[in-house]
Amino acid sequence: MKKIVVLMPNYLGDSINATSALQLLSDLNTFSSITLVCRAFIAPVFARDDRYNVIVDPRDKLGKYRGSLKLISILKQNKFTTAVLFKNAFYEALLFKLAKISTLIGYNTEGRGFLLTYKCKLNRNRHYINRYACLVNLAFKNKFTILPKTSICHFSKAKNKTKTLNIGFYPGGQVKDVRYYPSTLCSQILQSINQRYSVSFTLIGDEKEFLSNEHLKDTLPNLNITNLAGKTSVTELIDFIANIDLLITIDSAPLHIAANVNTPYVVLVGIGNSPWSIIKPKCGVGVAVIAQGNMINDEDQMRDISPKAIIENIEKLIFRTNIPINPPT
Repeated sequence: MKKIVVLMPNYLGDSINATSALQLLSDLNTFSSITLVCRAFIAPVFARDDRYNVIVDPRDKLGKYRGSLKLISILKQNKFTTAVLFKNAFYEALLFKLAKISTLIGYNTEGRGFLLTYKCKLNRNRHYINRYACLVNLAFKNKFTILPKTSICHFSKAKNKTKTLNIGFYPGGQVKDVRYYPSTLCSQILQSINQRYSVSFTLIGDEKEFLSNEHLKDTLPNLNITNLAGKTSVTELIDFIANIDLLITIDSAPLHIAANVNTPYVVLVGIGNSPWSIIKPKCGVGVAVIAQGNMINDEDQMRDISPKAIIENIEKLIFRTNIPINPPT
């Protein structure tokens, strides 16, 4: 049996979107093992899944050049026969070629086609989930027709039937630039929800977003708010999202986590890194509140999403998913 290695995307949301393609590889029954090369912060997500072996990309720790030499060495030692490249850069294909892997599968981008055994033209209008899955399917003679759902391992606890509404909130912080939902509007949302329900809020994010979350928390001293930004590992964040009642989020990794762990979500969509049509989740229960584009500047687009519209969609989602709630105390 052959050994396959998959170079995973740089970001968590993209890596989650690649899990449909990983399922196709698992279903092929062609390989003795499937190994994923992941960035250090993503690796624990897939280390939970016993279908895959995981190699932590040494470039995160050692830097580009020393890390590249180390990665080539690791790949050679494992004697992989086939590699699927979910990153589209020339440099990535060159590394795997230097590792003496005989079959390389990837998109024909950055003039790297001569390095690839199976090369596909990249259709940038295609959904990211389909991009990864089509790459696998084309290389293996279009064996599959149906796209599997994306999925990640997580641990869920039994939820109480009647309790305080537990809401996670990810406004993004200013590090998300034009995707950030302004704190003044965040305050209005949290206050309005608090007036309607008995609710506990948890602000999430990374360490760079701790201070902006803390500032939002300080402006609402009478609300039950916890700031977890920078205090969770990636697997702890996944499990946290799996065990709340509802997530309010911008277009980012927490959105894709919620969709995959079946937590209802409301996503606020303005100007993103990619068009919404090619990144929106294909599974889960959620609703998108999309800026209508009435603002001229990109940095103002999120202000076009009113707290009122968000609250209306939250209430619809609560009713639609039968989330048990108590009135405010």
